[in-house]
Amino acid sequence: MLNEKHAHINLEEEIEKINACVHCGYCLPACPTYLSTGNEGNSPRGRLYLIKDLIRDGKEELEDTAKNYLDNCLGCMACETACPSGVEYTDLLEFARHDREQSKYHKGFWGFIRRQAFKYILPNRLLLNMARISLRVMNFIYKLLPFLPRLVKIQPKLEFEYKKIETDSFYPSLENLDGIDNPEHTVILNLGCVMDTIYNQVHLDTIKVLNAIGYHVYVPSSKCCGALASHSGEHALGEKQKQDFLKKQKTTIDGIPVNKVVFNSAGCGAFIKESEDLDPELELYDIAELLDINNWKAPLPLANFKKKIEVADSRLMSFFGEIDASDEMSVDITYHPACHLSHAQGIRGVYEEILKLMQRVNLKTLYEAEVCCGSAGFYNLIKPDLADDIGKRKAENIQNTEAKFVVTANPGCMSQIEAHLPDDYEVVHPMTLLAAVLT
Repeated sequence: MLNEKHAHINLEEEIEKINACVHCGYCLPACPTYLSTGNEGNSPRGRLYLIKDLIRDGKEELEDTAKNYLDNCLGCMACETACPSGVEYTDLLEFARHDREQSKYHKGFWGFIRRQAFKYILPNRLLLNMARISLRVMNFIYKLLPFLPRLVKIQPKLEFEYKKIETDSFYPSLENLDGIDNPEHTVILNLGCVMDTIYNQVHLDTIKVLNAIGYHVYVPSSKCCGALASHSGEHALGEKQKQDFLKKQKTTIDGIPVNKVVFNSAGCGAFIKESEDLDPELELYDIAELLDINNWKAPLPLANFKKKIEVADSRLMSFFGEIDASDEMSVDITYHPACHLSHAQGIRGVYEEILKLMQRVNLKTLYEAEVCCGSAGFYNLIKPDLADDIGKRKAENIQNTEAKFVVTANPGCMSQIEAHLPDDYEVVHPMTLLAAVLT
């Protein structure tokens, strides 16, 4: 029997969701923890058995081994993409981990540390920048003492100079003469937390790309969107941060409302999009949706965009360090689709199509491309050993493509993949590559 704390849960509905699983096994090759361990308990259907036992037997608590299997899940949603039966796996996992509190990471020392980080560090730009400097120092120490724990490797190898981006500021496009008089041509870009701390250059490049395709850009003084806290089970805190974030999206410039919000971090975009209480006037886009050449939305005509890409060979080769490249020289690139872009938002193929427009690029197929890299928010900090195994598998697949450049659209993926590749590989956000080509 459930106690009063869980009395609101409809167990029959949860059982029906589990019974949708027909045990076909399509989820197994999509699941990074199963691929790494070969253990059925670390597979989606294995975890569903555990959740079913929890409900059917009326248990208040699972054994530590079972809890560990639930905690091992990255929440990448690849199993939902692979599932032919439409099993709502993510909802069931959230139910077990959070509604029934079957996770070892909400309590104790690490639970306390995570709550403090979510509550005080992520929303505070000063503390975030102090953390960024500390990570840079730790990364330097790691190079001297490589036996130190994995934590110090979350700082990217490619360290851009941090350039402060002014908030509550307007960045107009020279490609668009309509000005703010046409609010359809103005978008809101939020700096967030992790992206601006570790990959600040990506925001600068995103503004350049948006300007190049005809959008004016407004940057509000918003803070963390709440995704990291919510995905880690701190739902109340995540909800508060999300509501504070959404208030900052209610923007007017010269009295004209701006309703288009653009994300360049797949995790942030997926989290805000799934909100049930959004202002119906807000239009939410991952920037990939504005760049989709099969469903072009930008003010700059698609033909002009393609022309810019096609004539940018010299800038492209310069970006890859081939300044004196001959006309025959090309660059091998592979693309890793971020889970929260491909699985959570269902956005696929956009960046691959753009890369194919670049005449000097050879797009190399990545084996197990849509399998998670092992980042998953803070997963690589709380589950370093398993995240390390998953990251190594992803790195091996990348190395097998023989491409030395990797493109991916989420800061967690960038950091995790960089940490597992040799120093002569480079991982870049699509915006960084496009900014070099378009501007």
